[in-house]
Amino acid sequence: MTIKDYYLEAEKELKKSLYFVENYKEISYGIQFRISKFDQSHLVRIYNSKRKGVRLDYSQIKHPDVKKDLKEIKNKLDQNYKINIYLKLEEAKINNQMSLFDQELNNRIFEKESLKLVG
Repeated sequence: MTIKDYYLEAEKELKKSLYFVENYKEISYGIQFRISKFDQSHLVRIYNSKRKGVRLDYSQIKHPDVKKDLKEIKNKLDQNYKINIYLKLEEAKINNQMSLFDQELNNRIFEKESLKLVG
């Protein structure tokens, strides 16, 4: 998942929770954007690193309700990310098995056709 994909998913979830979400701007190693609710504006960041991957950073948030909402959204997005990775791995395994099956089927057809030509 790219930072932009993560942002779009986070934006959807935030809007469901009645936050106003501003457009993001790029920063070193990620993006940042402001969200507003409870008559306050809060800075949220999304980072990407090789070691930790894409992650939502709400460490600057002091308001307990906003912090709670962002923690729930982060957990949901991280869970979806893990599920998507698992599904992609399973899809790759199935594609590999199908490829092996196709190869074996083609080999058997070739052998059968070769036997017809010889016999």
